[in-house]
Amino acid sequence: MTRAIEVGIGVFVGIGVSLLLRGAGATARFEAECALLLRRFARALRASAGGVALDPDAESATRVHLRGLAALSRAADIETRVLLRRRAGAQSVDPERHRKLACLVARIHQDCALLARSYAATPDPHADCVADALDRVADGWQHRRRLDHRPLDELTTADPMASGTLRFLVDDLRLLMRAGNGRLVAGRAPQT
Repeated sequence: MTRAIEVGIGVFVGIGVSLLLRGAGATARFEAECALLLRRFARALRASAGGVALDPDAESATRVHLRGLAALSRAADIETRVLLRRRAGAQSVDPERHRKLACLVARIHQDCALLARSYAATPDPHADCVADALDRVADGWQHRRRLDHRPLDELTTADPMASGTLRFLVDDLRLLMRAGNGRLVAGRAPQT
């Protein structure tokens, strides 16, 4: 009888620990997945600007990563709420911050897909600049560096007739950069 109670207690403790640790590191995984997706978008833009047809398998893999990002966003939001509850005097944070960021990354994907189609039809000299901007934002997210808006401003001011899609992409990237800079301001030290 005593052994059965010990086994039962062990099972409950194991389940409790696995539930608590399941989301551990979800925020870091979310940020790494954001960076990975931004790099994928940049590669697709470069490929289409270079005359390479969009690979349907790569596009389907990107959609799988976007669904994974949505799942990670839920875990990251839970993790953030739990960690903030533990801190005394923690500032208020949007409880759905990561979910909204995942939606923003999905919107950036749509902007990039439209740009890739237009670059495939009509080559654009700004395609590399746009891809470079995506890579810089990805580096900032991955390495927790402060992001600079000036390169994005140069994209839209260099060509006053820039397409609406490019302007939407630049606006969405600015929002993502502001969120990335905000996580540094919130007191999380950059990792080296």
